[in-house]
Amino acid sequence: MKSVVWEGNSREVLRDFPESVRRDLGTGIMFLQMEEVPADAKPFKTGMPGTWEIRARDASGQYRAIYVCIVRDQVHVLHCFKKTTPKTSRLDTETAQLRYKALKQRIVNEKS
Repeated sequence: MKSVVWEGNSREVLRDFPESVRRDLGTGIMFLQMEEVPADAKPFKTGMPGTWEIRARDASGQYRAIYVCIVRDQVHVLHCFKKTTPKTSRLDTETAQLRYKALKQRIVNEKS
């Protein structure tokens, strides 16, 4: 089973989501740990190869967890957020991109 690495404040943000959303996103992350793709996952198309998003919704809105599985059997959760517009906000995309770049840099540093 893969372990989960929470990048930045993604775990704390997820903990503040409504219980039903936490359960849905947590189930999706659990599927990833078992090397299965959650039914509600889709590629996150922002120039970050290998990144996906898990989607959840409740009466209060839509929520997302962006993740990547690339390092030593680990699921890296890059960013969790509540969607406030139909399109993912620039701030949320940039946050995920910055954490993705930092993760890639850590991998390079560990190899050298």
